[in-house]
Amino acid sequence: MSWFSRTLIEKLANVRRANVPDAAAQLSDLTARERDVLDLQCHGLADKEIAGRLGLAPNTVRNHGASIYAKLDVHSRGEAIV
Repeated sequence: MSWFSRTLIEKLANVRRANVPDAAAQLSDLTARERDVLDLQCHGLADKEIAGRLGLAPNTVRNHGASIYAKLDVHSRGEAIV
């Protein structure tokens, strides 16, 4: 990830945190495996790479992603990571 994109993501994360005071509460609703998937998504890994690292099927990773988005009330990976 380039310096520019990392800086942009950090700035967007700060804006999102300012607008969502209960972000920590939302993250605590995630299961341990969902947090693992989200962490790897935040590091820029694709579903197939996440599946390989966690020993899961790619479909399982996508299902975890859908659950994460619902719990965080977001509609995309980009929204979830910021």
